[in-house]
Formats: sequence, C-alpha cells, structure tokens
Amino acid sequence: MDLKQCTTEELQGELARRVEAEKAPMPEVLFNPDYTNLTSLCKEYLRQVAKNQDTSDLQHYIFEAAIEAAYGRNVWKWINGKH
Repeated sequence: MDLKQCTTEELQGELARRVEAEKAPMPEVLFNPDYTNLTSLCKEYLRQVAKNQDTSDLQHYIFEAAIEAAYGRNVWKWINGKH
C-alpha cells in the first residue's frame, strides 16, 4: 500500500482501527471446548502418516482447529487485528 495515495481519512481510520485492536483483551479459553473437528483432523493425520503420505496441509489445519476448539471461531478476528 502506497501511503501517498491514501486520503487523510483513510489513514486516520486505519490508525483508529489499530488503536482499538491494541485495547482488545486477549480471548479466554472456552468453558466447554468442542474438540470434534480437532479429533477428526488428528485421526486423518495419523492415517496419512501410516500411509507415508504428505501431511503438511493437515498440520496447518490441526493448528487452526486447536485454536478454534480452545477459543472459538471468533478468535481469528482478535488475532488478525494484532497483525
């Protein structure tokens, strides 16, 4: 993004968004996490390991499923707001 092409309003809006993101509290672990998707992905991962198949994609999906199981799907809004 070329800052010279942004309007003052756009820059102020982005700055305000970043300030608000800094204020957002860190999400808390869910009281009753749902590990269904995580368990399913882990089983598939082990099946692929047993067959000597590539598991690189599944490793990424397992990470995402673990984060979502513990914190809920909305956790990505908080995470993306920090980057």
